Amino acid sequence: LFLPTRLAYSFYKTFKSSPSTFAVEKDFLINYKDFLNVSNIFAVEDQFNITINDTLITGRFDAIFKNDSSYFIVDFKTGDSRDYSSQLSFYKVCFKEKYNPKLNINLEVYYLKEGRIETITPNEEKIE
Repeated sequence: LFLPTRLAYSFYKTFKSSPSTFAVEKDFLINYKDFLNVSNIFAVEDQFNITINDTLITGRFDAIFKNDSSYFIVDFKTGDSRDYSSQLSFYKVCFKEKYNPKLNINLEVYYLKEGRIETITPNEEKIE
């Protein structure tokens, strides 16, 4: 298991401030250890700057993972479950703008309190 410095530091800060939340993050690391290797980590806390209708929009992807054919934008949430489809759909547009519009992109939310990952169906018609 290899973690980029930023991701490891993020887990360390969580452990120092909230040991119970760290236990959930630890579960994430254990449950996804086969996926969390250096060849699957594309970016952590990756900043984007895109212009839409002459407006500069900046943001940050929590984590981006990849496998042979797809990229996975994962947004970590500390709160309760709710509909994040618009936010993650917007992230998909930003990712395509920054990297490549032809890439296959999957969207996921990881709820830290629940230790659960949810796949998000993008709202293409609202965003593009």
